Amino acid sequence: MKLIENKLQRIPIDPEIGYYGYRDGFWEDCDFYMHKGHASPIRSIEIVLDDSERSTIQESGMEKFVILLAALYYGINHNEIDPDLVHEVAWDIADFETGEYDDLFTEKDLAALKKDVEFVKSYIRTNYELICKEAMKHREEKQKNH
Repeated sequence: MKLIENKLQRIPIDPEIGYYGYRDGFWEDCDFYMHKGHASPIRSIEIVLDDSERSTIQESGMEKFVILLAALYYGINHNEIDPDLVHEVAWDIADFETGEYDDLFTEKDLAALKKDVEFVKSYIRTNYELICKEAMKHREEKQKNH
């Protein structure tokens, strides 16, 4: 999974879509590929992230943050995560938690986003050793394939 490690930018999400709209829409798209039987959870996440309609994800704005957070949350719920995605989201969470971006969300969206951030942080803390093992396995596989 090719991700971008950039500081988040002050580019808000579309308030008409809102946090739940982005998150749930992403999950629905992933479910579509999974239930077609053509993709594992990680592969369905990759397919959806590579979708050309999600080009604004490259801008490192709040859309990038909420979509990557949704991707990791989806992987966690399906017991399959990509260590690179964990790394990227962890960096974004650290940036987001500065409070510098809170004003870009409605109160409702900000509360929901912070709740999901806490869920993901809890997962990372609880499963840190497993994530590290997966990262090592993932890197070894990459080296074999290159």
